Amino acid sequence: MTKKFHIEAIQKWESQEYENTSFDMSHLNAHELIIHSKKMDYKLVVTYGLHCFTKNDSPFSLPILVKDSSGDTRQFDVERYLASKELRNILFSEDILGQLRFYKSDQKRYFTIHKMNNFTNKIEPYKICVTFFKENRLLRLHVLTAYFVREGTGTEDNPIPSNTPSFTIFKLLSDLIKSPKSSSSGAKEGYR
Repeated sequence: MTKKFHIEAIQKWESQEYENTSFDMSHLNAHELIIHSKKMDYKLVVTYGLHCFTKNDSPFSLPILVKDSSGDTRQFDVERYLASKELRNILFSEDILGQLRFYKSDQKRYFTIHKMNNFTNKIEPYKICVTFFKENRLLRLHVLTAYFVREGTGTEDNPIPSNTPSFTIFKLLSDLIKSPKSSSSGAKEGYR
């Protein structure tokens, strides 16, 4: 059973069905994450947005429409869905998370890792966009979207420039703790 949090986000995604195949979504249910640092432990509530497993008109899209709490409706995408099954493992791996560099774009932060794409059987860059904020006295991490990067910055042919400012998760969380109580980057369910 999924623990309920006092937050405004989808906490439990319903399974999706297509041609006698069921796609279990429980790996994207809201959960707690504790990040250990030398100074303190950070306890966050993590949620996942619609764009982690949907994309309209991709070669991997199915004619299943999924809606989030903001009313955004998109097609279920099998490639994104399969890749999303590893999001929790990425977040729970302190060896990975502690060494990642987060880059800034608008109100979100993102990082890119290289992981196996089950459709191409190749290791590809995988971009994960997140936002950190406070909500009802809770530290929040909302995964806005996650996808294999095929164009723009972050591809094999166009890597993120080495002089791009970046931050560790510990710096981002430390700044969040210091921010005013009402601070919120206004997380939205959807993004890309």
